[in-house]
Amino acid sequence: KENIRSLLTWLVDSGYVKSKDYDFYFSKIYFDAKIQLKKQLGKDEKQSQRKSEDNNNNTPNEETQKADEESYNELGDYAILLMPYYDHSISVHNFFDKLLSSKDAPLRMNTAILLLRNKKIVADSIIQQLAASDQHRAALLKMLRSIQREDLFPSPYKNQVDISRSLLVSGHTGEDFFAVEYVQKLPIQYKQNSGYVYFFR
Repeated sequence: KENIRSLLTWLVDSGYVKSKDYDFYFSKIYFDAKIQLKKQLGKDEKQSQRKSEDNNNNTPNEETQKADEESYNELGDYAILLMPYYDHSISVHNFFDKLLSSKDAPLRMNTAILLLRNKKIVADSIIQQLAASDQHRAALLKMLRSIQREDLFPSPYKNQVDISRSLLVSGHTGEDFFAVEYVQKLPIQYKQNSGYVYFFR
């Protein structure tokens, strides 16, 4: 089932299959999507509880992280399959609203990009929250560039220091940094290319 769903998702996202080709299965797809969304919202709640109990020990173990990734991948598939029904079904519209309200930032970001890519409106507050996050700022800018919507990226965060800080934080594995402070930038020359190296502590 997972392989078939993934294949269908790729075909729909690539434009090879239209919604009319799988209208007959809409109810089943939407039912499965709601179950997966319910699981995700439950994980969001548990994550909030973990953080409130101990902010210094909330790194998920490998098994939990793998399960979260699988759940996220399924929701991403369902979002693509349900996208053609966004303007014609209140239920589907509400489904996307719940995805955008998830505490899972990568899920919110990919949902927002999917909506923008399909010429749908996304609240400025969602883009603003993602851009304000050191963990997700650089990825957001890259994804907006990929769909030619870089104009939506908040200008206060569109500078070399903030993007460099984001690349540093997002590339760090393990526990969160306590703090990241910009120190300085120094010029660098490599063959014919010149630029700057940004230092943080």
